Amino acid sequence: MMRKSDSPGRRKKGTTAAKLRSVVVTVADEDLSEIHAIAEMLRSRGMRVESILAATGQITGAYAKPVSQLKGVKGVVDVEEPPDIQLPPPDSTEQ
Repeated sequence: MMRKSDSPGRRKKGTTAAKLRSVVVTVADEDLSEIHAIAEMLRSRGMRVESILAATGQITGAYAKPVSQLKGVKGVVDVEEPPDIQLPPPDSTEQ
């Protein structure tokens, strides 16, 4: 029988995981033709790339380290952390 602590995806005591934060990376206009290569460079630095928006020059994903480490990638002009937005429940009086 599998114990709860042995279940897949659970970490053993004493280990820590850095918290992933959502990020939006903006690529320079002159580097848009290289957006897929830039996404690979971001992956190599530890970013989990979720989407490549070639038309807008943006790459979205998640990253656990300081975003300043992504700003050093050639072709990256900005890295933003979108604010967390929490909507009230549907039955709330605050709408």
